Amino acid sequence: MNDLNTSDSAAHGPGMTNLLIIALAAVAIVVGAVALVAGLNARKAVDALRADIEVQGATVATADQNLRNLTGQSDRLFRQVGEQFTGVNSRLNEMAGRIATLTAPPKPAAPVAGLAPAGAAPVAGVQKAAAPGGAAAAAPAAPSGKTHKIESGDNFGKIAKKYGISVAALEKANPNVNPSKLKIGQAISLP
Repeated sequence: MNDLNTSDSAAHGPGMTNLLIIALAAVAIVVGAVALVAGLNARKAVDALRADIEVQGATVATADQNLRNLTGQSDRLFRQVGEQFTGVNSRLNEMAGRIATLTAPPKPAAPVAGLAPAGAAPVAGVQKAAAPGGAAAAAPAAPSGKTHKIESGDNFGKIAKKYGISVAALEKANPNVNPSKLKIGQAISLP
């Protein structure tokens, strides 16, 4: 058997073994070079993706900040619009009260000389002054003890019309109430 091993080695020889080692080394170098190129390309691709992610992240951060700014601005604008509506509503209520006051029936005239004042005992030969429409003039009514609770949209003109009384009588029954500053739920006296 030794002869066979010797002859096998002799047949291939030391040159053949060296050639095989060199061929394997060359293949290993080529595979290593291919792996190195593939690794470098992969690193470039990863670096490009990382840069793209950073750009996208910055874009998202900018968009988020812009959205926060717009939200703050819209909140301020909504508050301003609400305040303006409240102011307009207040002015409209005040104007409605003034219109009601201006359109109210006139207040009774001052007593005329020679005529008995309202509430005085009749004097012989003196007649009471006639109110518009031919009825005798009546003294303005004092509060009756009845009240009205202010509701949304109420003003003295609307309340007077509802109860069939004059705005002037309503004002007289409520001397400490400002008709242009009525508050919902506030109770006012009815004459």
